[in-house]
Amino acid sequence: MNPEEPAVRAGSIERKGWILAGALLAGSLAFRSSAVTGGVALGATVAMLNFRWLRRFVESLVSSEEHNPEISRIFTYLLKYLFIGVAIFVGIKYHLVDAYSLLAGVSVIFPAICWEGISAHRKTEEGAYDA
Repeated sequence: MNPEEPAVRAGSIERKGWILAGALLAGSLAFRSSAVTGGVALGATVAMLNFRWLRRFVESLVSSEEHNPEISRIFTYLLKYLFIGVAIFVGIKYHLVDAYSLLAGVSVIFPAICWEGISAHRKTEEGAYDA
């Protein structure tokens, strides 16, 4: 492993998150309920989009030469959270999604981060023994 390369990459976390979301979505089909499947789909999509948006926002702040972010960048970031909030509110208010399955879908990013952390640890250990 290259010492300059980060052990944990956000793209890999994203990829693992989508894999877990797909598995969870496939599992939700066993309930034969559109509200459960919709909740998982909405929750996983919200979680993965939020992770992507947060990553891009932080990367833009870090790569920017100025330390104060532009108002438009902050406004866009907050507008995305408003969009997420409205989508969740409408889904729950009109009973389009099941609240528990929505929570399960939103939680998909945590196991993805853990999975990537364990994978990175194993790769680092293997590299240490090769030396």
